[in-house]
Amino acid sequence: MSAEVTISVGSVDEIPELREAFLSLHDHHRRISLVALTEPDERAWSARVATYRQYFDERRALLHVARVDERCRGYAFTVLHDGSDDTFPMGAGYAELYTLAVLPEYRGAGIGTSLLDAVDAVLEERGIPHLTVAVMASNEAAIRLYRRRGLQPGELIMYRVRSAP
Repeated sequence: MSAEVTISVGSVDEIPELREAFLSLHDHHRRISLVALTEPDERAWSARVATYRQYFDERRALLHVARVDERCRGYAFTVLHDGSDDTFPMGAGYAELYTLAVLPEYRGAGIGTSLLDAVDAVLEERGIPHLTVAVMASNEAAIRLYRRRGLQPGELIMYRVRSAP
């Protein structure tokens, strides 16, 4: 990758630009997950858009967009939570990295790390020391990235998905 990557703070208006990166992540998860994902892609994307808009409406969203040649190549969507978690002591508040998505051809080039650096900078500025992230159990590359950044497993979510009667 020869072009320069820029990371900027995004807004609700930039959500449509995230589609390609989200769908690439959804496809990646589809390939590695032991549990079936939401299908079709457009249903998954529509649901994600609604979730992002809700968090923006609640003023709890942080969006960082990675661009190369002025096009979105990846993004980090973070949700801010007031108060502590009911299981883990999180103090007055914590952040949840809700989505970290980078287009496949840009993975391994440091974009995810740059996005996480931007998220961490905002969290430090706001005095939010705690960060959580849910990661697919079989997504070893993501787990390595998060471990390098000081995150450690706190819980494992198990699924039993059955057909409707």
